[in-house]
Amino acid sequence: MRWAARALEASSSRWGGSVSLSPAAVAVWGANTEVGKTLVSCGLARAAADAGARVLYVKPLQTGLDEGADDASKVAAVATRGGRRHAGEVEVSTLWGWGAAVGPHVAAVVEGKPAAGADVVRATREAMNAFAASCRGRSGLVLMETAGGPLSPGPEIGVVQADLYRGLRLPGVLVGDARLGGVSGTLAAYEALRGRGMDVVSVVMPEGPEGMDNWKAVAAYLRKEEFGSRVPSVRVVPNWPAPEVDLETFFSAEGTRDAFAAAAEELEAAHSRRVDELRAMGVAAQRKLWWPFTQHTQVGQVTRIDARAGEALAVFREEDGGGEAKVEEMFDGCASWWTQGVGGSEEGGRLARSIGHAAARYGHVIFPENAHAPALDAARLLLDGAGKGWASRVFYTDNGSTAVEVALKMAFRRRFAAQGYPEGASPDQYGVVGISGSYHGDTLGAMDASPATAFNGPRQTPWYRGRGLFLEPPTLALKSGRWVVTSADGKEELDVHGSRDEAFDLASREELPLRARYAEEIEASIDACERGGGEGAPGCAGECRVGKCPGHAFGALVVEPLLLGAGGMVLVDPLWQRTLIHVCRHRGLPVVFDEVFCGLWRLGVESTAKLLGVNPDIATYAKLLTGGTVPLAATLATEDVFAAFQGDAKTDALLHGHSYSAHAIGCAAAVHSLALFRDPEANPNLPDKGADRLRDVWDENKLYELSRVHGVDRVVALGSVMAFELEPEAGAPAGYGTSLDSRTARVIHALRTEHAVYCRPLGNVVYLMVSPMTPKATCDGLLDKALKALRSTGAPVV
Repeated sequence: MRWAARALEASSSRWGGSVSLSPAAVAVWGANTEVGKTLVSCGLARAAADAGARVLYVKPLQTGLDEGADDASKVAAVATRGGRRHAGEVEVSTLWGWGAAVGPHVAAVVEGKPAAGADVVRATREAMNAFAASCRGRSGLVLMETAGGPLSPGPEIGVVQADLYRGLRLPGVLVGDARLGGVSGTLAAYEALRGRGMDVVSVVMPEGPEGMDNWKAVAAYLRKEEFGSRVPSVRVVPNWPAPEVDLETFFSAEGTRDAFAAAAEELEAAHSRRVDELRAMGVAAQRKLWWPFTQHTQVGQVTRIDARAGEALAVFREEDGGGEAKVEEMFDGCASWWTQGVGGSEEGGRLARSIGHAAARYGHVIFPENAHAPALDAARLLLDGAGKGWASRVFYTDNGSTAVEVALKMAFRRRFAAQGYPEGASPDQYGVVGISGSYHGDTLGAMDASPATAFNGPRQTPWYRGRGLFLEPPTLALKSGRWVVTSADGKEELDVHGSRDEAFDLASREELPLRARYAEEIEASIDACERGGGEGAPGCAGECRVGKCPGHAFGALVVEPLLLGAGGMVLVDPLWQRTLIHVCRHRGLPVVFDEVFCGLWRLGVESTAKLLGVNPDIATYAKLLTGGTVPLAATLATEDVFAAFQGDAKTDALLHGHSYSAHAIGCAAAVHSLALFRDPEANPNLPDKGADRLRDVWDENKLYELSRVHGVDRVVALGSVMAFELEPEAGAPAGYGTSLDSRTARVIHALRTEHAVYCRPLGNVVYLMVSPMTPKATCDGLLDKALKALRSTGAPVV
């Protein structure tokens, strides 16, 4: 046996660990304290050793050492029968120990021996992997015994053990309570584990007093609650020993021996089933799934995801040739397709429980003319946050693209409500003013409100017709250590700044001649496109490009504010975009902010209106709205926009809806997510309560270093987004045609395989995205890994 109070140095990255799947491993949970977790651990260890397996018993947290309550010693004595048998085959380990028989959170403070939760998990993982390596191909069993019940505190106050160990993804054995009231305690513990996404393979219970039959009630409930392979077995152990009974006598009894042997065999079978299912997942996915935005002929290894904990994915890996199988943590550098909002697994667990509560309370309820608390609470948070000072109404839909469709209907009604639609104008002439490189989703109207791209071109949508004028924007980027504003054609440096903040000082920049130049060019383009009769203007869509511009009636300005996400993480010069908004508003166009990607703290503020210094008339939100959990979208509008739909006839109303509009589950997730983002106790990047900007998480010096790496064309960092674009290699295609052997692909491969960072490129653009709650230390680690990945491709620093 070994015991050590561990104080590991905190890592700057909260991911990258792995757990070997070579030996079976389970967590031993109890319905409460004093229900026999250690006794069950003894029985399982002994049964596994009798079957020829090596065993590791690990107790991460142990209190009561002064009273001789050393669980590891008990397991060692029972499993090895006092050393007469299985000596050396059963290893026991206590990682943190305190003398007082109190909760770990109290003992750590009283005795001055703290234990950070991340260190406890890391030390447990290290102990398990060291044991796996020592097995050298022999069968093995790891038993990690927890302390107290699933909701008992860990070593840090406010953190329960079910959340502490969630990231290890260990299947569980739950030791039930056979005493009076034990059915409730056992089932409550079970639901606490299941509600956190944890599997319970088996419930082990004493037979209990005659006539009590707690185990029968527990088994009946589980059969009704679960289905298929998810139904845990209920193993009954007869003749549960009183304190004075000799344990050797108890464990030698035939009934006891048989019960634990069956339980140990079941754990091994469940473990093998889990590994086989993970192993087969890749082939099954290749045969049955059709992935979005994916060329299946270019898919290599399928990433098999076992679970998620916070910003880390638990990914199944197996060495080539059938080597060691393991579950490895990978940082999700895509922020789960730009939706991941909450940082750690603890916050994610709380969010999941909010969703579960809403699902159980409401299920689905029809929304028109009805109200429920989650919808009202989410609307209040949106109007007090992203819509503060301008919006008065919230219209719920299910996804960002649909939210944009609603915004277009709102904007066109608002635009033409007073003067009516232009006489003689055909449907083909109605359009929007937008930005080249923008993307508003994949529904038909949203696609037509964007310029032609790989997403809506003829091979994707033969009936696509870009409707409007899409202006090429000047861009802002960090290039070789300087923040440079570059003209739309990339040939002219329009402005240079010493810092990004200087470029966002729009009050000062509006006095520059550049602002007047922007306004003149924008006005001229819109005038030419409205007038028609010829080639229209650069960026004019549809037949205008072939010299047949019929003239356009513009219904709205629709923009992705500041950062064009799907267009390649392009940062638009904020002065140009602010000028564009002023010009269009002066011409009577409603202003629509598509903030599905960039809103709700993604760029460091709740709404980009804060950075641009100008409010929209309509804005759309999704993705971060529910913290990366369930679909929900919202379109916010001013009272003037709402009033445009008032009338005597129902046909005057906004006739748009969705079966799951404002569904309570999504709204509950939104309430929880929006509240978390605004809570300085939960969000380390929020300076204080009521702050309207997050702290910068991307280190300026590291960004400058990244911008000087040979072959890096530009770097962008704003809020939770960092991206860099690589120059195309000689003769290689750029954009979405980037080849599989390009430098971009090699950098992505290095990040995934060598640095445990999962990411997907946008053509030649590599981006890393974190949640609004990710600590700066984690972002520092990501930047270091990005630099290492670049240099591993042979790129020197200029």
